[in-house]
Amino acid sequence: MRELRGLSTQELADQLGGTQQQISKYELGKNRVSAGRLWEIAKILKTTIVYFYEGIDALPVRGRRGMAEAAAEFSGPLSEAANELVAAFERIEDEDIRTALITEAKKQAWAAGRAGGKGKS
Repeated sequence: MRELRGLSTQELADQLGGTQQQISKYELGKNRVSAGRLWEIAKILKTTIVYFYEGIDALPVRGRRGMAEAAAEFSGPLSEAANELVAAFERIEDEDIRTALITEAKKQAWAAGRAGGKGKS
């Protein structure tokens, strides 16, 4: 979202009263973001906190006990390629195109899973 808004890590850090390194660590998943800080970030980026959770499946109760990282569903921060894909997807306004891309991505993921992750698309 920061990139979509055209902000550098330094610009976001300046508005938050933090450092560029701190923002980079948030984005890479190396540092946790408190609820209060997430609210401040959402406000600066002119979005809601919910935006940062869109597309995440709800954890079952057993996964919510303790830290999120301990839940079986947690797989760590997104890769750079995944972040690029999300940023590009967010720029597509046509809902039909977005739906078609989601459908295709799911087909490719399913095919890769059936091939043991070694299938070619």
